[in-house]
Amino acid sequence: MACRGSAVPHPECVVGPVGGASRQGPANGRHPPSVPVDCASLVGARPSKLECEQEMKSSPELGAASGLRRLVPQRHGDARGFFSETWNRRTAAEHGVDAEFVQDNQSLSVEVGTLRGLHFQRPPFAQAKLVRCGRGRLFDVAVDIRVGSPTYGRWYGCELPAENGVQLFIPEGFLHGFVTLESDTELLYKCTNHYSAEHDASVHWADPELAIDWGLGDREPTLSEKDAEAPRLAAIDNPFRYGADA
Repeated sequence: MACRGSAVPHPECVVGPVGGASRQGPANGRHPPSVPVDCASLVGARPSKLECEQEMKSSPELGAASGLRRLVPQRHGDARGFFSETWNRRTAAEHGVDAEFVQDNQSLSVEVGTLRGLHFQRPPFAQAKLVRCGRGRLFDVAVDIRVGSPTYGRWYGCELPAENGVQLFIPEGFLHGFVTLESDTELLYKCTNHYSAEHDASVHWADPELAIDWGLGDREPTLSEKDAEAPRLAAIDNPFRYGADA
């Protein structure tokens, strides 16, 4: 399952260039509904007999050079439900994700339309993240801000529903944010570095130079004061350089 901008379009994902509308973006301000993968029907269902295997899959997004990966962990299901390894370092490395995580985070957003982002941490506390939805449904966004990158300034958006376990690996040098599509949505994510308030930073979610299509339509998102007052990308002291260690 790939996303728009890669080899095979996927209806849950969009990719946008700098300063322009998203390619084949969501119509009428709405993102397409989830397209369940194998085992998704097990959630909330009680079939008399159902067995399935969802193999580990990955697809490079924004081109192989970006390091961004969309992952679908393996699920083993039967009539009871399913079991899944949500993180396996050896298996992930085989799919292009070689990371050592030191911190796990969880956020709960009560209202539909809650938007968090766009966040990053400056070196030496820069973070790569592996994000997934634990409950509900959200639209996740990553923006490449590595100066000199072939995909600098481009954003990638992908719907992450809890029902199919899809994950997004976001390397260092990317902004990250998301907007909730259902109430009481939980985001679960792993980080390769610890939180540091001194190095915590953000870029405005509605920066016109990024032109991210959040699928909000006329809805005003629910924001924190910090996110509402964040600067534009052009106004920050950008510490990230493509090909350089953070």
